Amino acid sequence: MKFIDSAGVEFNCPVTFTGTVTTTPSSPATASYMVKRWVSPTITQADLTGGQASQSVNLTGFPGGVVLAASYLQTTATSSSSNGGTTGATLSLGISGSTQAYLATGANVLGAAARLSNAAGTLLGTYRASDVPQVTITATGGSPDLAHLTLSCRAVVYYLEVTAES
Repeated sequence: MKFIDSAGVEFNCPVTFTGTVTTTPSSPATASYMVKRWVSPTITQADLTGGQASQSVNLTGFPGGVVLAASYLQTTATSSSSNGGTTGATLSLGISGSTQAYLATGANVLGAAARLSNAAGTLLGTYRASDVPQVTITATGGSPDLAHLTLSCRAVVYYLEVTAES
């Protein structure tokens, strides 16, 4: 990789940035935009309320004024159930009123620790002024209850920032 910093120093090796890197429209080539990645806070059992089969958990810190490019969910530890009444769990990513708007409900996540790239949601490719994404967790089985689950997951969304058109 070739990189020249603002002082004219050239790097001909991999470069790792720590902290925030800010780009402006004049930094990349004109009319080029960088795809950015947002990673949600981790959702764990502590975020769930027992006694119900399904719950949507709001995710904080999502930027506004963006066009959604792609998304997936990541289970960060093996998910499990402590009770035979809950034999499965599914996840989706969306917003209030449209729980699958970013990512449709996928397969059972119990026993999985992986990226979940289900069917794309209906809002991908659209402009979003100020969304509050939600992960919806649904327990399944003969007597499903979120209290039975051990779960650790987070959402990842790729997006383009939108600036004023000129």
